[in-house]
Amino acid sequence: MKQNKKYFLYQKIADILIKDINQKKYTANEVLPSEKKLAERYKVNRSTIRQAIDILLEKDLVYRRQGSGTFVKENKLTYHLNDRSNFTQNLLEIGYLPCLKIISSKLIPAPFNIANSLNITQNDLVFRIKTLRSAFFSTEEISDKEITPLCLSTSYFVEKKCPNLLSSVYQTNSIYSLLKNRYNISPYRTKNIVEVSLSNREDNQYLNIQKNSPILISISLVKDSDENFFEYTVSRFSGEIVSFEISFPPIL
Repeated sequence: MKQNKKYFLYQKIADILIKDINQKKYTANEVLPSEKKLAERYKVNRSTIRQAIDILLEKDLVYRRQGSGTFVKENKLTYHLNDRSNFTQNLLEIGYLPCLKIISSKLIPAPFNIANSLNITQNDLVFRIKTLRSAFFSTEEISDKEITPLCLSTSYFVEKKCPNLLSSVYQTNSIYSLLKNRYNISPYRTKNIVEVSLSNREDNQYLNIQKNSPILISISLVKDSDENFFEYTVSRFSGEIVSFEISFPPIL
């Protein structure tokens, strides 16, 4: 009888929270009250609240962020993978403002696997640029607390194709716009490899996700309009927030 009562309590609390989410009392990406506050509100112990939250997790209505709490899920952001994929344009089309943060940048000799993929030699130089790409759903002033990190990317650009790139990359919110406006390069993908993995320490830190969270990996090989390779990029997306949509050309 006691077990049935306990089940009834956490199920009832879960039903209340589900109703609140459906009625938009808690909106997408909003943090739920802490376990302590919910326990005080419903006059139960915290283990009962944890069981109620577990039901919401099973129903894919919420997600947890380590050290931050439990957040209401929104419909996943769809990232279109095709020959003209553009992160900035993808976000703008669905009403999000793109945010680009350069984590590090350096001019280096091309590593063996990068040189091989880009059809250059290891004596050729490449710009290695690591970026954090985020989204913000508003036209108002952006604050760090409202930005949702989506993707951690490491890109290699052939130096001969875009000399002095590092002098301008910190002043742009779209590297592809910079490439087009300054170097007259119109990128298009010739190959895209998709992999699935669990998050590593760097993912957890920059994407603000828990240990061993799902990660979608996109490995892109990009050419310019002259059919020359100039970019190799590995992007790691938060699988809790992003889904891939792959487009195929029509059959002629």
